[in-house]
Amino acid sequence: MTANISVIVPTLDAEKTLPSCLEALIEGLMAGLIKELIVTDGGSKDATCAIADEAGANVIRGPAS
Repeated sequence: MTANISVIVPTLDAEKTLPSCLEALIEGLMAGLIKELIVTDGGSKDATCAIADEAGANVIRGPAS
């Protein structure tokens, strides 16, 4: 059974909290419960995008506000 659920995680300077969030979601991806994981970023100035990239999420980068 393949999942039809996409999870979108909006972020901004979330390097401290994003790893634990993604860790929980990666388990769902590996188990087939989640179809795709998307991290949208609003212009972080920290390692948020790098963390999301390393976790294998699809990262959408927006302009800094």
